[in-house]
Amino acid sequence: MLEIPDPVEAAAYLGILVTAQADNRTLYGTVPISDEELAELVAGGVRVFLRACRPPAR
Repeated sequence: MLEIPDPVEAAAYLGILVTAQADNRTLYGTVPISDEELAELVAGGVRVFLRACRPPAR
């Protein structure tokens, strides 16, 4: 259902999107955050990925 011409590249971008905000917010793990906040940050990265890879509206 997604338009992903290169799954390996897509996986790399997904990894970046789900970790970048958490890395920034925690200063790469040195500042603790709650499990709930971490889950929210990861879910946000997944939402961005899905929006970027969804097929165009017809």
